Amino acid sequence: MTDTTLIERAKEALKIVGDDTWSLTPQETYDGRSTTLYYRVMDQNLNAICCEEYGAHCDGGAKKMHLIALAPDLARALIREREARERLARALDEMLDHVFQESFARGMGEIEDADEGPAVARARETLTAYRKAQEETDNDK
Repeated sequence: MTDTTLIERAKEALKIVGDDTWSLTPQETYDGRSTTLYYRVMDQNLNAICCEEYGAHCDGGAKKMHLIALAPDLARALIREREARERLARALDEMLDHVFQESFARGMGEIEDADEGPAVARARETLTAYRKAQEETDNDK
């Protein structure tokens, strides 16, 4: 288990990156004898983030470089999705509580003895499963 969640680490990393997006550009150098082809991931200020040589014998890194170039955008998307899903989960929780209390008020029984009903119970199970999956993501499982 880590000290911070995946989302917290992504937010910290994005503080360094800011609103910057990264791009992947093919490059080449010639040393007088041979040409070396490589990809360079660069930020908007044209600072090199990383480079990977490619060619006949070392082209496996090209796909990894595409993923590296997407890292800031993927982190932002993950954070936005997590925040939106958590707002939705809280709203669903509140709605389920309201539905249950309204059903109880119509029945006028003891709330401790009341049955939520299968639809509310399934929704609560779904919320529990969602929160468990969210915790596993946060803990890198």
